[in-house]
Amino acid sequence: MEFVSREQWGALPPRGQYEVLHGAKGVAVHWYGGNTPAGGHENCAPLVRAIQVGAFNRTDGMYSDIEYNFLVCEHGFVFGGRGSGVKPAAQAAANATYFAVCALTGPSGGSTSPTPALLAGLWDAIEELRTTGPAGPEIVSHRDLMSTDCPGDALAAWVREGAPHGGLPPSPPPPAPAPAPGGLGTRQLHTGESGADVGWLQGQIGVPVDDSFGPVTQGGVMAWQKAHHLANDGIVGPNTWRALGHPMP
Repeated sequence: MEFVSREQWGALPPRGQYEVLHGAKGVAVHWYGGNTPAGGHENCAPLVRAIQVGAFNRTDGMYSDIEYNFLVCEHGFVFGGRGSGVKPAAQAAANATYFAVCALTGPSGGSTSPTPALLAGLWDAIEELRTTGPAGPEIVSHRDLMSTDCPGDALAAWVREGAPHGGLPPSPPPPAPAPAPGGLGTRQLHTGESGADVGWLQGQIGVPVDDSFGPVTQGGVMAWQKAHHLANDGIVGPNTWRALGHPMP
């Protein structure tokens, strides 16, 4: 799990004591719902800080801290919110029965498709809550608990259909192989690499093709590895190349 601590994202101290949550049934999935900032991962921590400040600034004084136990960005990083084992403040009466994980995606009322990295990060957060919460086995959408658009149609479908399969949708039948450039499987690929083999890889794992191995590609590799029962380290090494049909020499 790529974890960003409260200290790392610049959290302000909570304005009250957390309440321990005993006997949680499981985890509820939310989304931020607003327009997420354009650009790279460097813009994610400021968004989390803004969500916390928004909670502090509510005129009803309802929140003593950011509402969620964890938050997950589209690059697959898990941000510490209230943390494990305590009640969230994101779902009214259901705060007493479900932990809360928020996907940093939007816009509200839309049907934004989550990135593979975001889905992998959500599953990491859910597994963390199951281990350290501890959370029960249920995974629900915010809209399952009350009348709301949250977490959007795509994430609600993932909860309904994908989450029971290990956090990712069941693998579709493999498409007909696309023409592949030479040199596949001749080197490890990781963050910072570039070239036609990176572009081919991006096409296979379903992330934007730009021939450059950045955070989005890394998250997509991690999600693809997890779906294919490989160590999800985000590095395309011998085992991953073999699963892609191009064993390294």
